[in-house]
Amino acid sequence: MAFIRRAMPRLAHRLTARMACTGLTLPLRRHKSTTAASSTYSKKPIISGHPVGPFQMNMFLVACKDAGQAALVDSGATAAELKYFQNLIEEHGLEVTHLLQTHAHIDHVRGLAVSRELWPDVPIYLHEKDMPVYRNAAQSAAAYSIEIPGGVLPEDNIVHVEDGDVVSVGTSIDLRVLFTPGHCPGHVCYHDAKHAYLIGGDLIFQNSIGRTDLPLCDPDDMDASLERVLREVPPQTVVLPGHMGTTTIEQELKSNPFLIAAMDAVNSTNT
Repeated sequence: MAFIRRAMPRLAHRLTARMACTGLTLPLRRHKSTTAASSTYSKKPIISGHPVGPFQMNMFLVACKDAGQAALVDSGATAAELKYFQNLIEEHGLEVTHLLQTHAHIDHVRGLAVSRELWPDVPIYLHEKDMPVYRNAAQSAAAYSIEIPGGVLPEDNIVHVEDGDVVSVGTSIDLRVLFTPGHCPGHVCYHDAKHAYLIGGDLIFQNSIGRTDLPLCDPDDMDASLERVLREVPPQTVVLPGHMGTTTIEQELKSNPFLIAAMDAVNSTNT
């Protein structure tokens, strides 16, 4: 298991953007495995995603090819869906060392018991403020009439990441934890500055952002999180989102009304 390096949290600022109509409970629009969110992003590190579950949540694998270590991000897959990632793991001779979570909404955690059955000693990485959401998984699953494979989510060996932590996967991947609440009270993103990508969870989507009308969401926190990302993450960064296809900060600043409004707020505080 790789170490977590901790740093002091940075301040966030309030924005004026509000919730989008994309998220957990909307009608499904399935995307095929040929979309950007389902293709291998680069050879070194290995980064690949695949939509899983009834809400077509993008589950990702990021791996250090040199060290042969891999992290699975947002374990929402059934045993059958997880075969996509098992094939990649076997193909590249990888060892799964991290189960990273951006947040604990049911579509992002419903497959953790399946992942843990295959890799029983691998820690789950989740912000502590999302534990109430995590522990409400059974009720959430019942509300949406979806199954939790394995029945019960694991409660053991959970590492509570904090803002500013650096989660190292192998020798080449350093993922800085950005605390980005709003969609969930403990939502985080993982930023690999060296390789210029952001594992964004349900913060930023193509032309949209994560919902803030669900229980424990907070529109003001979402505003602050969007502004923080715009301040700290370079525009050329590739965003690997929790739903829909991959994008970049730069592209969203051209077409996403919520990020455009957020950048206006950033600029206004700089003048």
